[in-house]
Amino acid sequence: MIDEDESIIEKIIGTEIEWYSKNRLKKHRKGSRRSFFNLFSPPEVHNDYKRNYLIGSIIRNDIIPRAVLWFTGEAKLESR
Repeated sequence: MIDEDESIIEKIIGTEIEWYSKNRLKKHRKGSRRSFFNLFSPPEVHNDYKRNYLIGSIIRNDIIPRAVLWFTGEAKLESR
């Protein structure tokens, strides 16, 4: 199922911005608050690569090429 020649993302590493105190847009407070700047924090990724790859492969190989058939209800579900 998995092509050995195909690249698979295993992890993403973000870097923290070190603001000068006078330019800091988000003040440090106790606890966690929602902020626009949290958008740039890398999300937690679970190590379920094989399952995610399988789901992506099914979408790419089975659903997308036959999208119209799925939309019209003409596609048939195959058991794997």
